Amino acid sequence: MGSGPERRLLRLQGADPERHQHRLDVADVQIFPGTTAFQTVAGPWTTLQNFVRTIPEPASATQAVAGSTVNFSWDPRQARVYHVQVSTRPDFGQLVENTTTDNTDYAPLLTQYNYQGGGTFYWRVAAADDTSMNLGDYTAAHTFTIGPPTAPTALKRFRLSVVGYPIRNRLRTVTIHVKNAATGGPVGAATVSVYGAGVLPKSKLSSPTGVASFSIKATKLGTVTWRVSKTSFVTKYLYQTVRAG
Repeated sequence: MGSGPERRLLRLQGADPERHQHRLDVADVQIFPGTTAFQTVAGPWTTLQNFVRTIPEPASATQAVAGSTVNFSWDPRQARVYHVQVSTRPDFGQLVENTTTDNTDYAPLLTQYNYQGGGTFYWRVAAADDTSMNLGDYTAAHTFTIGPPTAPTALKRFRLSVVGYPIRNRLRTVTIHVKNAATGGPVGAATVSVYGAGVLPKSKLSSPTGVASFSIKATKLGTVTWRVSKTSFVTKYLYQTVRAG
């Protein structure tokens, strides 16, 4: 019965997705004529050879800015994760964010402290085989701009005056005059409320001339409180001591 190697098999072995190593193994296959039996005799491995897997930068990187939000997006690569960097400098020497995502888009949280001052920001993205190994090429820097925070409008102030005063157990008319402290002009449609010292709580709007009149009856000694409020004004309080009569 004759025997002999009729063909050879090559096997490629590799490992490590960042810096791959491979080697070849030649195996003799001996087939016995007239049977289905065969056996292999492994040959020696070649020496290890290194090769590097490079990952190009993600294509079509762009951003969409709408009001106080911004969203980065890019085309997928054959990679597990993407590294996103945001900086206030085009050389990324000072990072605002340095994060990873499994998705092909990312929306930074602009309520973070580093964004609140507004200004021009730079961002870039790179694909990688893992969060800490074989990082590919970064895209060119892209920019987006956030406007400075809007300064709150300063609230106006009331100037109040009162005609009349409460007397215990007597029905009294008390009139509140509401004016703009800066201009001296009357303030209409301000909500004027009264309560305290047994007075039945009630409210009404000041007239266009800034006047609100009430009939009140304090049933006990103490303090009657007047509260005046309106949008864009600082709420103001006025206090009256109930007289014994």
